[in-house]
Amino acid sequence: MRETQSAIVFTQQLGRGLRKAPGKDHLRVIDFIGNYKNNYMIPIALTGDQSRSKEALRKKVITGDGVPTNSTVSFDRIATKRVRDAISTSKIDGMREIRSAFTDLSHRFGRIPRLMDFLRFETMDPDVVVRKKNYWSLLCQFRAVEHAPTDEEARFLTFMSQELLDAIRPQELHILRSLTRGAGDGVDPWNSSRILSFAVTSIGYLPCSFIPPNSSVHVSAQCR
Repeated sequence: MRETQSAIVFTQQLGRGLRKAPGKDHLRVIDFIGNYKNNYMIPIALTGDQSRSKEALRKKVITGDGVPTNSTVSFDRIATKRVRDAISTSKIDGMREIRSAFTDLSHRFGRIPRLMDFLRFETMDPDVVVRKKNYWSLLCQFRAVEHAPTDEEARFLTFMSQELLDAIRPQELHILRSLTRGAGDGVDPWNSSRILSFAVTSIGYLPCSFIPPNSSVHVSAQCR
């Protein structure tokens, strides 16, 4: 393999070796150069995963998920370790990559992209985008907006980004949506209590400040 820092060039090199020929049923790639620091490009090139999520790439090295149909890719034990190590030490989720993905979507839409746009157009994983800083603060750093959030707003947005954006517990998002839609709109007290009861039983945690004064919700555990 010729040394390269481009996933596209890497894929082109594999493509030349994968050209069909009579009696040819597989291709063995031997890296004489030992350019291990860029081995993280291998799962990106083979699967097309642009999420920049190190966890997702490490998993795909082992499972082979995302490889085009009718194709299989296998690594020996040493190659697997080196690729995983390269993913861990790479800066694929760094600020430079985030800015690049943001700029690309901004030019494509002609506006500031929403976090949903990163997911919808399969660029960078939104969870990676806000891992170090909430999106509003990030937009200020990129000079895409003029006004920065207050300290309280920044803490709230950072909490929401880190705890809810990955949607591991989607019921929390449904509960919050129901509560915020009902806030101040004369929501039916019985329905509000029912939502809160579901929150307590399904999540196991609900701040006391979320419970209305005249609510009929009974919480056996101490509010935290």
